[in-house]
Amino acid sequence: MEDMFFIFAGIVLGLILGSFTTALIYRHMNGQSVLYALTDKGKSAARSQCPKCGHKLEVLDLIPVLSWLWLRGKCRHCKATIPIDYPLTEIAVMFFTAFIVYHYQISVTGLGLLLILPISMTLCIVAWKGDSHSQSALIKTFLALSLLSWAGMLYSSESPLLLFKIMAFSAIAGAAAISIYAWVMTLLFSKSLSLATLICFAVYSVWVGWTNLPLYATLIILLVVIFYRSKGFQSVSRFNGFFAMAFLLYILLQPYGVL
Repeated sequence: MEDMFFIFAGIVLGLILGSFTTALIYRHMNGQSVLYALTDKGKSAARSQCPKCGHKLEVLDLIPVLSWLWLRGKCRHCKATIPIDYPLTEIAVMFFTAFIVYHYQISVTGLGLLLILPISMTLCIVAWKGDSHSQSALIKTFLALSLLSWAGMLYSSESPLLLFKIMAFSAIAGAAAISIYAWVMTLLFSKSLSLATLICFAVYSVWVGWTNLPLYATLIILLVVIFYRSKGFQSVSRFNGFFAMAFLLYILLQPYGVL
């Protein structure tokens, strides 16, 4: 009975996070702020709107998955097609949220994973779509939410000093690994990685831990081999997308001791 409660709670929370993630993806891809919109009167709270006719969406238009099904994938006002990407993203986030809530239940680690899930899903999907915008704001938010989560984990840990040492070593190991890779790329191909990409990998390294770092890196390499020539992942954001995709796989594998 308790398991069913956590699954149900995860589904409901996942749909909410999924709706937020689709908005985050759209606004990032269009260079817009997530929190506010610019008007003649200055800044105002950002509201979701139809990208075709610009009509402000109402509550019945914003129910995750169900609104898309009810409206048959079309805007209620201008009848423009709503891409299936939206409900699919909401379902994917719902699945991961329910998985996290079920396996971690009420814990600081579970809450931390939920905080960074929308960012991770966004990094993955915008890379797939061929993102041409700077991801520095996303990475800064990702770092801030991770630091908040780690602070909570340290506070609730029975051995905070040991956990801090593990986190610090993981960050150093991740930063060193990706820096060496960046140096090789620059030396051989005259290509370099951005600071945001270096930070992104270091943050994910802390989440997976230094003992899992080799296997996490192996997952990334496998994804690169499989998807490198895909249209989206040839964009400048491809590395962050691979890091995020490998981390989503890590979330699924870690509770079963695979990683």
